[in-house]
Parts: sequence; C-alpha cells; structure tokens
Amino acid sequence: MGWIAECSQGVLWCSGLAGTGKSSLVGTLHEYLTVNGGRNRLGAFVRYDRTEYNQTSRLIASIAYSLGMFDPRIGNTVALAMQRNRSVTGLSASSALQQFDLLLRRPLEAVSDLATEGPIVVTIDGLDESDVIKAMLDSLFQGFGPRLPFMRLLVFSRPIENILQSFRLADQTVVSRLALDSSTEQSEYVRRDIKYFIGAKFDEIYEVQFPDTTFKNICEERHVVEELASRASGLFVWAATMCKFISNWPSVKRLDALLDISIPKDAIKSLTDLYRTALDTIVSELESDDVKECILRVLGAV
Repeated sequence: MGWIAECSQGVLWCSGLAGTGKSSLVGTLHEYLTVNGGRNRLGAFVRYDRTEYNQTSRLIASIAYSLGMFDPRIGNTVALAMQRNRSVTGLSASSALQQFDLLLRRPLEAVSDLATEGPIVVTIDGLDESDVIKAMLDSLFQGFGPRLPFMRLLVFSRPIENILQSFRLADQTVVSRLALDSSTEQSEYVRRDIKYFIGAKFDEIYEVQFPDTTFKNICEERHVVEELASRASGLFVWAATMCKFISNWPSVKRLDALLDISIPKDAIKSLTDLYRTALDTIVSELESDDVKECILRVLGAV
C-alpha cells in the first residue's frame, strides 16, 4: 500500500510461480481499494484466464472504459478522443503504443485535477494467461510513467519469458518488480503470511468443529500452525490444500499424517508429499472396497 501512495514509479510487476500467493495478494488489494476507498483508488481491474478470456487486443480500450466509469471526467475525455479518432478502438495489438497515447495518456492528462487527488490504480491479473505480445507490454511499461505521475499499474503474472524480457528492457526508474518466490528475500514475509493464513483457518476449525477445545489444545501443544507453515515451502496453494484436507474431516489421524511429512527441500516436493499424504490417508479411512476400487480406476486413468 505504501508503494501505491508514495512511490514515484508507475508500474509494479508482481511475479511468482503458481501457488506463491499472487491471487491472494490481488484479492487483498482489491478489497482494500474498493471497500476502504480513500486516497488509494481502484480505477480499473482486468483478469485473464487462458480458457475463458485471454485476448489482449482490447486491453487498453478496456482500461479506458473502466477509468471512464470510475471518473466521469475521464469518461468525457475518453469519449472525445474516440469521436476524433473513430478507428482507435479497432487498432491491433501491434499498435498498442498509439492506442495508449490516444485512449489513455492524452485523456488522463486533459483532466488536470487528477494530479492532486491521489493515485489511481489499474490492476492486471494473470497477464501470463493471455496472448500478450511485446508491443502491448512495451505500451504498458512505457505508458505509465512520469507523464502520468498519479497513475499506478500493478501487473500480476508468472515470470514467463516474454514478460520477463520486456521488464528487463524497460526503464527501471519507472518499472519495479516484486518477486513472490520462496527463494527470494521476500520469503520471510511469505512465510509469515502463510502462518497467519493457516492460523486463521485453524481458528475456524476450532470454533465450528470442536467447541470443546480438545482438538485446539492438541494443536497448540504440538505447535501445529508453526510446524505446518514450515512445510509449505512458501506456497499458498499448499497451505490452502492442507487446510481443506483438515477441515473436511478434522482428526488427530489426519494431523499426524501431515506432521509426518518431512520439511521439503523445494516447492515441487512439498506439493508432491502433500498430495500423496492426503490420498493415502483418505483411502485408508474408507471402509468400502468399491469406493477404493473407483479411486484406483480414476487415478489409473490419469
């Protein structure tokens, strides 16, 4: 939040592998900006999904539309720009710099009061799930900068090659990177957040499933939250899957199975160990041989 309010850079790229907390961070940021409001404001939000929505040809037009809905003054200047350049929304992604200039930079500069009213945030989630090309990346990394000092662009994606290459070539005084990776200096913050997440989920389990505090006392005596957080390898997906495994059928047996997992050396092994433990435990709890046979057939087909 401090970067949004005070940083002179216009673009922050939050990169990380699957499960490192990008979606959690996006959700927290979205809630903060839309619920709390105030000086930090969410002007546009775009999310990509390779199976449902992955085309970036209309990305700039979508941002312009959202900003226009966010602030009528911006909407008026964008509408004027479209009247003067009726073909602007039909420009291809290869003309992204021109489209950015016509639909975003000039209309935003035309509303002079924006410079004194606090930052406006644009968030793009899952850019790696899209068909984004270099021209579009260049327009984003170059467009949000000194000429629009009140704008903040937050991009969330995996560190795939084309995005990584454009980031390296971008002006580092304008673009910065936050690597959400357990191998980086951010790992201590990630571990802290995962510990907090697990603690909150276990508090829900204590309240709903075990009002007599027996299970809670066992967990606290064995420092379960700390022990499980140490096995997550910085992966929120590990923590979320583990909590679902416990909450679906809370028991000391399932807890023991998780605590028997050795602290892994890498993230991939941590997920492999978790899935294997969950499947082995679930199968051992089943009494029906027919159900076990169905599970084996499904997994065998996979």
